[in-house]
Amino acid sequence: MENILSKLDEPLRILVLDDDKAIIDTISLFLENEDHIDMFATQDGQEALSYVKKKSPHVVLTDLKMPDITGLEILKSVKKIDKEIEVVIMTAHASTQSAIETMKEGAYDYLIKPFKMIELKSILHKIVHAQVLEKKNIILEKKLSKYEKSRKFIGSSEKMRKIKDLIDVVADNNTSMLITGESGTGKSMLAEEIHIKSNRAKYPFVTIECASIPKDLLESELFGYEKGSFTGAETQKIGKMEKAQKGTLFLDEIGDMSLALQAKMLRVLQERELCRVGGTEHISIDVRIIAATNKNLSAMVAEGGFREDLFYRLSVIPVVMPALRERLEDIPELTEILMKKICLRLGRDILKVDKDVLKKLMEYEWPGNVRQLENVLERTIIFEHGDTLNNIMFEDDLYEDDEPEDSITFDIMNEQLTLTAIEKTLAEKALEKTNGDHKKAASILGVDPDKFNSLISG
Repeated sequence: MENILSKLDEPLRILVLDDDKAIIDTISLFLENEDHIDMFATQDGQEALSYVKKKSPHVVLTDLKMPDITGLEILKSVKKIDKEIEVVIMTAHASTQSAIETMKEGAYDYLIKPFKMIELKSILHKIVHAQVLEKKNIILEKKLSKYEKSRKFIGSSEKMRKIKDLIDVVADNNTSMLITGESGTGKSMLAEEIHIKSNRAKYPFVTIECASIPKDLLESELFGYEKGSFTGAETQKIGKMEKAQKGTLFLDEIGDMSLALQAKMLRVLQERELCRVGGTEHISIDVRIIAATNKNLSAMVAEGGFREDLFYRLSVIPVVMPALRERLEDIPELTEILMKKICLRLGRDILKVDKDVLKKLMEYEWPGNVRQLENVLERTIIFEHGDTLNNIMFEDDLYEDDEPEDSITFDIMNEQLTLTAIEKTLAEKALEKTNGDHKKAASILGVDPDKFNSLISG
């Protein structure tokens, strides 16, 4: 257990409580042979609880039945002081009921006396292993959080440079913006980047995905509702627009919003106030609106599927996010950033990327854009066990065809199909595979070159 104990930031603090001194002495003798363990033992329940308050041990090992206090009472008191402390119950009077009761109150496990020290060691090992994993997760979360905060809008191509210049100009203006582009191009990332660089950055950035919320619920999600306004409205709910007060509201896939709700949205934008569903109070709002869609809103306006007045209200500053195939020169930079992000998320060391892989990535057209690139990289990393990405795994590479494209099949019931014809077909295919090299082709078929030549000529 010493190796895993050394991975903790501090020695493992263990409190042992039992009215039987022989049990304490046995456990003490066992644990004193382990490095990185700080043990405190007592026969007094109140002294034990005092130690818990002062030292906050990682593990409390307590007897269940003692004269002055029960192990169950110790368990409840310890969990009130610090619910993260793991409590292991020791008992010579084990029963299903007592086990269930202690586990319900939060005991990590229990040991039936007399128990072997290997059983105790196993439980402590599991506790330490869980704490080491938790530590790793905390470190990973911090790294990911740091990565997200330091994330910059990626791309040095001409199209991306123009968008970056536009961000610098419009960030502090509170006018509405409409971002269009194919799915997976990074419209939401652009919206968040604009918010981060604006004078609203210290206030909320709130997203509402219009396409993922049923149309009859979208209004209440957007504007909120009052208690009793409809069946199931048991309490008042604040809408996404109010939650974005003084910040930015990002309306993703606004092309999926109903015409009726579009009219209400227009009124809110014009009057800068809203009413919750079922309410009468007019609530002033100060929110910047950024909308996005992968649909052609101009065409929808012409067809009557989107309000013209709302379209112009939203698209004061229109931005088109380019498809990835229109900025292939950004792929090396995108790949480097995405590799770091994915490897951190998967708990992997950051992999290098072979230059041939990078070339393949830049030759692909990416119909799914940046989202597809991230998807492909993550899939490839999962299947890569080395420290370098030497291949790239597209969607189709996960599966093998039932019958390869260049396989050969014969209909043996065909009376015109002779053994000589089959041998000649195989020889020709082997020759094709070896680019005309007779010697290699003969080797593939396991025949000598003379025999091979006779098969070809036959």
